[in-house]
Amino acid sequence: MTGVTDIAWNIDYDETVLSQDLYIENTHKFWGAFITEFAGGAYDARVDCSYEVINLSRTTGYAETSNGGVHPIQAGYEELGVGMALAFNKLLKTN
Repeated sequence: MTGVTDIAWNIDYDETVLSQDLYIENTHKFWGAFITEFAGGAYDARVDCSYEVINLSRTTGYAETSNGGVHPIQAGYEELGVGMALAFNKLLKTN
């Protein structure tokens, strides 16, 4: 979900039926449960998850476009790159 998706959300969904804020809240709950289940080898020593997408800004990482800002722009890809570098560094330092 991007910072510029309010307009697109309201075009595609009835806010009174499916709230964007509730959707974002539930997405955060999902990722929290996912990280708890899989991070740091909790599920299997060979399985981990990375957090690079946390570094992707909802406001500056996406463009205001007709597709509601679905795909990152250059700045967004750079933010993802920083997140991936941090994830790789963490992985290398802990193994």
